Amino acid sequence: MDRENKRGDKLSWQLLYIADPDYMVKPPFFIQWNDSDEYREEQFKKFYQLTFTIETVIISSEKRRDTVENWKKWYDMKEISQTDGYTDLTLANDDTCFRIEDGKESDYQSIILKDSQTTAPYSVYIRGAKYRFEPNYS
Repeated sequence: MDRENKRGDKLSWQLLYIADPDYMVKPPFFIQWNDSDEYREEQFKKFYQLTFTIETVIISSEKRRDTVENWKKWYDMKEISQTDGYTDLTLANDDTCFRIEDGKESDYQSIILKDSQTTAPYSVYIRGAKYRFEPNYS
């Protein structure tokens, strides 16, 4: 895939989707950028927002154990905690928690974000997903 910006610069990439017809929650996709990570970091640095950080992504699954095992295998995630109702996973170099919880339906439920400019929690619902913003006191 590619696109051209207003200055005529061309940005190109490849997408990889996991095709698993039995999987119940649509998995995230992978992007292979044709530019180096260092180049992309420098180009996009001015667009980064520093107000919000993603703390937790909550996903419900009718088959939690299968979802957990797939995500561990597909994304090289490690299990950081587990209860009777959910399992928490994380990526090797990232603090974001991915909570896979038991549910009657398999779907993305909530994203919990830390907001450095608020003093009270608030939520926004977009297309059925809940974005929960909490104060970041660090």
